[in-house]
Amino acid sequence: MIKKIIRKLISFIVVLIYLVGVILFGEVHPFSKFPMYNSFANWSYVFYVTDVNDSLIPCYKLNTTCGKLGHNFYAICSKKNIRYGDGLESNLELKKIGFEMMQLLLNKPENSLRKKEKLKLWRTIFYYKNDSILHKNQLIYESNME
Repeated sequence: MIKKIIRKLISFIVVLIYLVGVILFGEVHPFSKFPMYNSFANWSYVFYVTDVNDSLIPCYKLNTTCGKLGHNFYAICSKKNIRYGDGLESNLELKKIGFEMMQLLLNKPENSLRKKEKLKLWRTIFYYKNDSILHKNQLIYESNME
């Protein structure tokens, strides 16, 4: 009986501390100096790979994930000091980024089955305009892996 009361008292104290923190620091989670989720970018990128006939190749067949392709894109942009987002990248920058992304993707021993195929790396930009979500597909890079 006493243990239940102590547990409830501890829970009450934790909730009370949290509420006091919210009042003192504002609506940030959990008491960070930087507000979380207070705004979202007006754009989003999705990356995918197709064959020469533009048929989608599932990422698992290339031993990667769509998220990993995106991570590679952002890491390469950061490394090369290329501003990205909302379609800011030039065609030349995209070609350089696409080349490096394809090298990271294809230099895996597990992907040896695709050595003679031509692959295409695509990016879809999703963006919000006039109360609608629109999209635009862009070919970033085309590779013949011979």
